[in-house]
Amino acid sequence: MQAHELLLPLYRGAREVPADLFIDWALDLLRTIVPFDMGRWGIGIRQPDGFVFPVNHLYRDDPGIAAHYDAIRNQDTGALWCSTHRLHTGNFCARTWYDRPDQAGIRAYATRFRHEHALITADIDRPTGVGRTISLYGAMPARPFAEHERAAIETLFPHLMEAWSINQALHAEKLRNADGARSCTVAVTDPSGFLHFVEPAALALLNDEWPGMSAYRLPDAAIAALAACGATTRINGARIVIAPVPTGRLLFLKIRARTPIDNLTKREQSVASRIARGLTYKEIAKELALSPATVRNQIQSIHERLNVRNNAELIAQIMTSHANWTAAGVEAAARRR
Repeated sequence: MQAHELLLPLYRGAREVPADLFIDWALDLLRTIVPFDMGRWGIGIRQPDGFVFPVNHLYRDDPGIAAHYDAIRNQDTGALWCSTHRLHTGNFCARTWYDRPDQAGIRAYATRFRHEHALITADIDRPTGVGRTISLYGAMPARPFAEHERAAIETLFPHLMEAWSINQALHAEKLRNADGARSCTVAVTDPSGFLHFVEPAALALLNDEWPGMSAYRLPDAAIAALAACGATTRINGARIVIAPVPTGRLLFLKIRARTPIDNLTKREQSVASRIARGLTYKEIAKELALSPATVRNQIQSIHERLNVRNNAELIAQIMTSHANWTAAGVEAAARRR
């Protein structure tokens, strides 16, 4: 099979494979034309003492390898080569490439983890030193990668990256459409806060909440808030609202600007959600076990806080603002807060 024969199934998979399974699926597909034993697909950052990989998806490899790599990353001249040869695939033999006396550590590392041969490709942004990378490893010393295999990976790498972006963008669109949340925008992160994918509108909203934040990583305050809330509630910021949706190892973030409805109390949101469902104040009182007079007072308070004159205007504001993504979601939010 030739490299070009993978393009149609690759882009078909970008549309059809779930986001949290796409990388493994794509590497399985890649192995049909280039036989490799293990791999790493991730996002690397060039630093003075070598590369770090905040996003490091391991494929058929030892999960403990990351900690060992950190100790010898300053010896990895293969990664350095890739950072200066954008979109070119390097074909490295560990025993000959890392042959200097001061590279004994990385040679031992390659032997221990059976990274005898490597095909490494990167798309590193020079000003920031951040970019996407794929490393494929061969475990057999006597079986180096051939030139046609190196060339195939170099040809396919930009397609793999584009298919990955398409896969995440399509999943984001499905998420947006799932509950009618057309007013939200989407970003994709992981537990470390690194942004795998972010829509321009999402980045703008995140910068409104946390001015000066990196385009590649959520600020520590956002990471802490996500860890605290889990996936069962939403984050109510000063300017934005974030609803996290876990998808395997990833966290999709539905983000929108705050609206006046977000400032309602838990009880007021509960009442507002029932008004949006068309219930009368007596029916709301019965459902919430309150007196009709109490509900009337709460409805009047809601009208005043939202600067609306009647329930019709209230419902219109709920529908247009998409508080908690849909009008029906107001009640779910109220229960969770």
